[in-house]
Amino acid sequence: METNSTLELIHILVYDNSFPNTWHEYLTRSKFTDDLIKFHPLLSMDPIWIVYRLSENQVLQLKVDRNGLDIEWKVYNMDRLLFTFNCGKGDQFIKIFETQLQKALKGI
Repeated sequence: METNSTLELIHILVYDNSFPNTWHEYLTRSKFTDDLIKFHPLLSMDPIWIVYRLSENQVLQLKVDRNGLDIEWKVYNMDRLLFTFNCGKGDQFIKIFETQLQKALKGI
């Protein structure tokens, strides 16, 4: 599964642990990042579902789980661990995540 183009984001769905039963949906990277910086600390978000369109017939749905109280994140494609990365700052999360995702997709 290789992609040479920019990933087309469909949506980001986030469970916010700081408010019981609170889900947030984002349709843009910038809105997700802005909310992480202004309202919701990154470490209160777990899990995060990120969905991309890779082609007309191919959608990639990823689950991102925080590894305990640490800043390590595990990324799953279905139930298979795809990669891990470290990030503790909301303003850097999506950039680090997508850089690592591009690397992982090239290896598949």
